[in-house]
Amino acid sequence: MASSVPDTTEINVTATAIRKGITHTRTIVLSLNKIKPGANGDNAVIYELQPSLSVIKKDKAGNPAVATISCRLLKFDGTASTVTSVPEGFTLQYSTDGGTFQYYTLESPINTSGIAQKVAFRLYDERGQFVVKVDEETIYVVQDGSDGHDGQDGADGTSIIWKGEFASHPANPQNGWAYKNTTDKKSYVYQSGAWYQMTVDGTNGQNGTNGISIVWKGDSSTPPASPQVNWVYRDTDNGGVYIYNGTAWELMVVDGNDGTDGAKGSDGNSVYITYHDSETEPTAPTGNGTTGGWHTNATSSSRWMSQKVAASASSGAWGNPIQIAGKDGINGADGINGKDANMLVSSVSQIGKKLNGVYEPEIFTVYHKSANGTSVNANIVCWGSDDGINYSVIDNAVDASSISIDVASEMAKYYVIRTYTKRADQVSDFSEPFILSTSVNVVSDGEAGVAGSAYRKWDGFEIGKTYRNDDGVVDLSKLEPEKVRYIDVILIKNSALQAGADVYIAKKFGGNNYWVGTNENDPRNEVFVGNESPHWIRANSMAPVFTNLIIANAALIDFGTIGAFIYQGDYMFSQHGVDGDGKDSTDYQYFNNTTYPFKFNNTSVWSTTPPSSTVINVMPMDYKIYITDMLSIDEAWVASPVGTFTPSFRVKILNTNTNFTIGDDYQLIYVYYEEGSALTKTMVFTNTDETITLPANYSNGRSSGFLMRAFNTGSFDDILTIELVPNTFTPNFYINGKTGDVYGTRGVWTMRTPDVFKTVDMTSTTARIDLDVDIKKNINYNILIRSSTTDRSCRLPKATKDLVGMKLIIKLSTPDGTGAQTLAIYCNAPQYIHWRNRKNVLYARLTPDAFIELECLPILRDTYAWYIRNAGEFKTDSPTNQEAILYPVWI
Repeated sequence: MASSVPDTTEINVTATAIRKGITHTRTIVLSLNKIKPGANGDNAVIYELQPSLSVIKKDKAGNPAVATISCRLLKFDGTASTVTSVPEGFTLQYSTDGGTFQYYTLESPINTSGIAQKVAFRLYDERGQFVVKVDEETIYVVQDGSDGHDGQDGADGTSIIWKGEFASHPANPQNGWAYKNTTDKKSYVYQSGAWYQMTVDGTNGQNGTNGISIVWKGDSSTPPASPQVNWVYRDTDNGGVYIYNGTAWELMVVDGNDGTDGAKGSDGNSVYITYHDSETEPTAPTGNGTTGGWHTNATSSSRWMSQKVAASASSGAWGNPIQIAGKDGINGADGINGKDANMLVSSVSQIGKKLNGVYEPEIFTVYHKSANGTSVNANIVCWGSDDGINYSVIDNAVDASSISIDVASEMAKYYVIRTYTKRADQVSDFSEPFILSTSVNVVSDGEAGVAGSAYRKWDGFEIGKTYRNDDGVVDLSKLEPEKVRYIDVILIKNSALQAGADVYIAKKFGGNNYWVGTNENDPRNEVFVGNESPHWIRANSMAPVFTNLIIANAALIDFGTIGAFIYQGDYMFSQHGVDGDGKDSTDYQYFNNTTYPFKFNNTSVWSTTPPSSTVINVMPMDYKIYITDMLSIDEAWVASPVGTFTPSFRVKILNTNTNFTIGDDYQLIYVYYEEGSALTKTMVFTNTDETITLPANYSNGRSSGFLMRAFNTGSFDDILTIELVPNTFTPNFYINGKTGDVYGTRGVWTMRTPDVFKTVDMTSTTARIDLDVDIKKNINYNILIRSSTTDRSCRLPKATKDLVGMKLIIKLSTPDGTGAQTLAIYCNAPQYIHWRNRKNVLYARLTPDAFIELECLPILRDTYAWYIRNAGEFKTDSPTNQEAILYPVWI
């Protein structure tokens, strides 16, 4: 090729075929690579991609004939060899269905089921000034066509109507009539005005002679005794088979004798090969091929070979010498020194787009850097596309080392950033030649699907409660508002069991996935056949399980205990915490589970019918009792327990009429019995709007409960409300595994930090320091305040391009007994600290023994800032962003 021809020439080859009037066209790219002379001592090298398949075949259903496709790399330098890794300076990529090219590892499998149209492999040589495409192989998907449509139904045929036997054709025939003519013994059918012959009777054949039956009598060395005609046996002495003809035994057949051995065949020929190391063509070998420089061992020095097919190494004639390796070439002239390789480095690999339309991050930056990481100016253009095919210019940067793109403003789906030799503001065509290219795509979150069935536990059975079994329900309108498929499980106390409860699982009933609890479908009242009733499945009674492994399709593990932690639903939390009164508690079953001990309007638990309706008016609800009015000076029972025992519970008294005061105008008393006592105990409510824990009541049918007394004459309207307070439990520590939120309500929080800290001792005379950041050493700071109670401050270095990606950890240490000092961390204006949605935080304040982590990141083109990267929560003491002061609560 002429020197003016490019190193790689691409030729488009288009094939067109017409089948059944349809034109099919396919274009492939044929790459011709120029082979240049190598340095002295090196053979010319050619690299070629070799996919494992030439075409991906799929049946009409889209199932591939081969599960995976891969690609290997062949190297030709006199001999062909397979390369195990991509050579240095080369890049191997692949793309499926015209998508973005990605880096590819040699011979790694790619699933063909995910390829709809084609897969392409390409090899680039990046060692020179320009990137050269060495080879590209495209493998297309060929899929069987779908079944064709059914053909149209043919016209109905004419049915044959058999009319019987006649001596001549029947009169007035119709199409399809058939009969047998007894005169000429032929059958006819009538069609379209004429009779057509169908069959003719054949002539009778002559009777055959009677056959002879043969009776087999087996093998014997002597003839059978008292023989009869046609008896047959085999004589084991001579191998003959004999038949009795009525007077004597006749020979029928006899076993054949073994034939004589054939002559010994001659030995076959073998293939013999010998090698020679001469740089020039040697004379043909002779004899056994090991003389005159020929040898039978193939070595790296071998350049010639000869072969023959003969009975032995010494017989037969050798073929002419064949050259298998060329001699070393003459050293080429030294090439011109190349330029240092540059690269495009993006701050992100992809952009995330949430369902609410928010991009993360909203801005990304692409840097143009040299191989050693220094910034290099270039002409940079950013292209944007919504379909990955048609691109338009988003932004350009002339003679700049970076370009930043505001994704929230541009809202493209695909971004391609390229560098050019011409000015960036003069580039208008996406197909123009470029130097470097990189891409960033937007990946959108999918909508959340409906979760699988989740078991939901209830303590006890309640009349009026809706119970569900949503397993397999597809219609979302039949689910509860949160669109979760629930399978309800109830636990009914049973003191006779080891674990104290029976377990029942709700079933579908009457074709519905939910139904309302009644007295009739209470599992204690329904009839069970085996372990099932109309509404319930009776599970195994609860008991402790000790095993190394549990395997189940679905399991309800509620409040599972591992060590000092409990696992329940989305949460992991500590066994220890506080109850609703703030007291230490281990009743962790009430965590995230609003539980009431009973309902005031449940007549099997409470009686709210007053002795005289003219004295007091009581209106019970689920968890409240409203005392709407009370007449004159009197006393009356508001609510009394029905059973023999009422457990401890909590209530809040709400004063609903400010004209009346508890203690002055009326009195509310809780009357109860202690266990084993015959004397009543009382608890008088003295305040409203506070939660009070009431003791357990062992009433055994005796009068007890809430008693109301009025002190003044007249009527009291809308006096008060007794509100039942649910049982609660707040653990000392808990984590929501679904949201990632971490909560700590008690205790001391610490964090393990890197060991590399530079301690700065801020004495009483040092009010402020400037932090010095060394990106190579990555030193973090430990600020030590010894003796003063005065707060201190430190100033961050200016956020610049050179510090992008730099992380800095600062911790505050104060020796015991030195007072409570804080450390303010700030930047020089116009720069501000960034934190979450606050982009101009004036300063962040550290409390003693706390940590803060910051990272330098780009925010706009040639604009940078320090971001707070702590994963915990913060609080602010000012409503304005610019005046915000942040305290790390958890690091």
